[in-house]
Amino acid sequence: MSLPESAPATKTLPTREERFLVEGMDCAACVTRIETAIKKLPGIENASVNLATGEASVRYRPDLVAAIELKKTVDKVGYHAVDLPESDLHEHHVAEAAAIYRTRKVKFIVAASLTLPILVISMFMLDFAGSDWVQFVLATPVVLWSGSHFYIGGFKSARAKAPDMNTLVGLSVATAYLYSTVVIVFPHLLAHTTGHHVYFESAATIVSLILLGGLMEMRASRKAGAAMRTLLGQQAKMATIVRNGSDTTIPVEDVRTGDVLLVRAGEKIPVDGRITNGAGLLDEAMMTGESKPVRRSLGEEVIGSTVLQEGVIQIEAVRVGKATILQQIVRLVERAQETKAPIARLADTVSGYFVQGVILVALLTFVVWFVLSPADKFSSALVPFISVLIIACPCALGLATPTAIMVATGRASELGILIRKGDALEKASKLDTIILDKTGTLTLSEPTVTSFTIVGGASRERVLSYALSLERNSSHPIAKAIVRYAEANGASVASTSHFEAVESKGVIGTVDGSNVLIGNAAFLAAHGVPLQTDTDDKICVGMDDTLCATIAIGQGLKPGTSEGVARLRAFGIDVVMMTGDTESAAREIATQAGIANVMSQVLPYQKAEMVRQLQAEGKKVGMVGDGINDAPALAQADVGFAIGSGTDVAMEAADITLMRDDLGAVADSLVLSQQTLRVIKQNLFFSFVYNSLGIPIAAGVLYPAFGLLLNPMIGSLAMAFSDVSVIANSLRLRRAAAR
Repeated sequence: MSLPESAPATKTLPTREERFLVEGMDCAACVTRIETAIKKLPGIENASVNLATGEASVRYRPDLVAAIELKKTVDKVGYHAVDLPESDLHEHHVAEAAAIYRTRKVKFIVAASLTLPILVISMFMLDFAGSDWVQFVLATPVVLWSGSHFYIGGFKSARAKAPDMNTLVGLSVATAYLYSTVVIVFPHLLAHTTGHHVYFESAATIVSLILLGGLMEMRASRKAGAAMRTLLGQQAKMATIVRNGSDTTIPVEDVRTGDVLLVRAGEKIPVDGRITNGAGLLDEAMMTGESKPVRRSLGEEVIGSTVLQEGVIQIEAVRVGKATILQQIVRLVERAQETKAPIARLADTVSGYFVQGVILVALLTFVVWFVLSPADKFSSALVPFISVLIIACPCALGLATPTAIMVATGRASELGILIRKGDALEKASKLDTIILDKTGTLTLSEPTVTSFTIVGGASRERVLSYALSLERNSSHPIAKAIVRYAEANGASVASTSHFEAVESKGVIGTVDGSNVLIGNAAFLAAHGVPLQTDTDDKICVGMDDTLCATIAIGQGLKPGTSEGVARLRAFGIDVVMMTGDTESAAREIATQAGIANVMSQVLPYQKAEMVRQLQAEGKKVGMVGDGINDAPALAQADVGFAIGSGTDVAMEAADITLMRDDLGAVADSLVLSQQTLRVIKQNLFFSFVYNSLGIPIAAGVLYPAFGLLLNPMIGSLAMAFSDVSVIANSLRLRRAAAR
């Protein structure tokens, strides 16, 4: 029996991903509002908005919702969806965010400058002729211009039926300002109930303080997107293509799969490719984190953006554009930043109910007083209504976290710790697992001599002297390591009459009349030197056709590494080392550092996946690294720690940069994070307790029994006291001990 012709229409189409820019966002509440609106549409599998990059990423079923509906929904909640080529999205957002930041900064400077004289007049009760009008003139630009985006944001929230902090800030400021304006313009209306008091200082102070907190949040958000710009800056800009026997320089964007490219010494590999002619020594440290140059020859693959140190090669383009490993790393960083951190934000959660509750209490207060007052009903109801809004103004709540973080980041800088993202200290206090990259993090980035073993009866002093004399003529990193070792052991320079370097194999020369060879085992064997000992992975030294020494090259631990690991373990942290090295090589370094858990032979693109696996097990993971290859894992981790001596990309992708090149700074970060989180919780407690006690008093619950009614002036003073309490408590972190 055949199916009816209409049956195929019920077939579910595969999901699609739509990416576009969102203009007009300036806080976390904007992100939540947009995501919530999009997720209400049918056929939405996931919607993620990245405040740092300004991008929205939506996975949806095209049979249930059209892509155009996604953008219309964003426009309906008060923002603007911009459909640009993906390559232009990030730069467009950076320009827009910079413009908004500059505008807000100017608004804050104007607000603070005008608020200061208002506070002087109010605090010192300077009741001179026209003082109220002076305050009105000074407060008007603060309220109407500097604070304009609060009203716009509050309107957007109300239209979306999701009132937020902007709603309460805007309502509080507008009420205090309009009420005070009525007092001075129409004093006879409220003369019997208000004592002719104005509250311009409350309105102006609210705007100034909330602007300050917003600037700090925007600054952190702007920096968060810098990792992608730095990553993309590592890519080669031009490529030399071989066509019809001639070389032509073209933009790397024009390279296509299968093109043959020419790369000379000192140039970057333009794209991922396979060597079709020649051989060379490549510096792959920016991608792999390994400092030792790697020899690549015919048939081997090379990674785009790595540097050819020696030789000339031709490569066939294998992966170009967004398929290259570098571009894949960029995408991994983007996705890691889009992932929402699994951390509870108490202030955001409570404020969602708090704002609605305050508005409801204020309205009920007005109604009750209006109904029960025997005379002057409107005036009698207006005063407690304003008192509730003023005393409930969320300044202390808004300052609770940013002030603590601001002081803590200043203290951290004194300890050689750069906090790059505002919530990093809060998240670091909950870490239970820390992954340590090996090269450049645990070990010295330059190769070092780990053992120098004499074979036979040769004099150690003579062998060291000859090795120093020969290798000082070479610029190879291994040669430099041998020179450093020989000099550190007091070797002297002998007379060298001949020197020759054989690419990627070794050096040969004549020292004090003796024929000296230094290189790998195959190099010495090819020159007739018999090998009578284990020389695997060793550098061999031969004199006059006799093997006289073997040299092991490795990477020594950085000073203080084992002590830093011990401090982390004392915190109860599970310390894990992750490296691309073999199991045996990794275990050797881990044993020296005091690390039991080792992840070996991990490829660069697998590092972020390893972090995700641990997070899937319920662990809070910190990642410490220094190379471009670490950037996705640093971004994916709950907290990323970048070694300050590492690459710019690692530092941009990380939450915390350690300017001190030792693991002790990681432990210091954890101590400071715990102290900061404790202060934040205390600040939130002060804020909520203040509102819990102040709002009922402002509403008039004490009036029936004691005849006490809170004057809005007292409410504004109480509001200021709560702000001072939060700031003073945060300032205690300036004396915080990190050890």
